[in-house]
Amino acid sequence: MLSLEQRALITTETGYLGLAPTAVRQGDVVAILFGCRFPMVLRPYLDDMYQVIGECYIHELMDGEMLSQERDGHVSRREFVLC
Repeated sequence: MLSLEQRALITTETGYLGLAPTAVRQGDVVAILFGCRFPMVLRPYLDDMYQVIGECYIHELMDGEMLSQERDGHVSRREFVLC
């Protein structure tokens, strides 16, 4: 059984659809973090730090598609400092 309780439907700036924690806000960042099974929602915090809001589902980016987009130059690697 699939439960969508505590989830919000989101659209990324690049047009992807997804499900994220209900705490998600405009300006949050969706990131693929090395070692995580799912994309994560991060919120900008003090001085280039980010707060983890929670995991999310982004349609068409769940099975390694982001890596092929990086190779094609559509996305870039970035370092995040988490608090």
